[in-house]
Formats: sequence, C-alpha cells, structure tokens
Amino acid sequence: MMGITCPLDSYPLRVSLDFTELSQFKHLVHLSLVVLKATDSKLKDYLVDSLVTLRKEKEVVEGELREAAGNLQERLEGCQSQLEASFYN
Repeated sequence: MMGITCPLDSYPLRVSLDFTELSQFKHLVHLSLVVLKATDSKLKDYLVDSLVTLRKEKEVVEGELREAAGNLQERLEGCQSQLEASFYN
C-alpha cells in the first residue's frame, strides 16, 4: 500500500511531499520532494528556460522526422522502380 503524506516542517516556506510505502511493520519513504516558494521572477525565468529547451528539442525531433521521411521516400521509390523493372522483364 502506498501513501502520500505532506508533513509540515517548522519552516513556513519549506514543505516536503513524501511518497511512503505503508506496511504493517514499517513506513518506508521512497521519494521525498521539497517544495520551496518561488518568487515571480524565478518562476518566469524557469518557465522561459523550459520553453526554450522544449522548442529546441522539438526542432531536433522535427529534423529527425523529416530526414526519416526522406529516407523512407527514397526506399519506396527504389522498391517501386525494382518492382516495375521486374514486372516488365
């Protein structure tokens, strides 16, 4: 059985989110995330950085897909020409 707990520390700006496995014998924390309050400027900077990174990754993936589509088109044309050559021979 898994449980999610949110223990409140004595620090008002620091909260941790714990993913705990609950059993009859123990409570084992598998993941503990510390959540800190962000300022408006830090949050905006983070979002801008994330968007820039995602945009770059998107461009790379689109380039790879265009290259793969071109390779597949060439293979298709080669197969079609072989098929036509074998059909007429």
